[in-house]
Amino acid sequence: MGVKEAELRGASRQLLYTVRRLSDEALFKKEKRVLAIDIKNGEYWEENSGKKLKLPDTIHIKDVVAGKGARTSGITTLAFFPSGLRDEAMIHLSDKDKEYTIVIPALGERFEIHEEGNNK
Repeated sequence: MGVKEAELRGASRQLLYTVRRLSDEALFKKEKRVLAIDIKNGEYWEENSGKKLKLPDTIHIKDVVAGKGARTSGITTLAFFPSGLRDEAMIHLSDKDKEYTIVIPALGERFEIHEEGNNK
């Protein structure tokens, strides 16, 4: 595994960890949590905390697929509810050579990362 691929895998895992944490917090604390994603700038944060996490410069967010379609720019949000429901979404991260997809189901514990292979 090359350095770029290791960065992509690490960034994907860190974002997935954040998604899982927000989902768990919403359920256990009985409070809605919201993840904000700035697609263009490669940043994400919990809406109420303001502390932004930035992807490595070699990694970009290709798009976020949620609701009625894919967003390729701007800031999009994903909500996690106390009932265990959450906005169903797919977040595509890319390093130009490979793409990883973070899958967020509407309900259940089955968060996943899919490796899409070579984009060349």
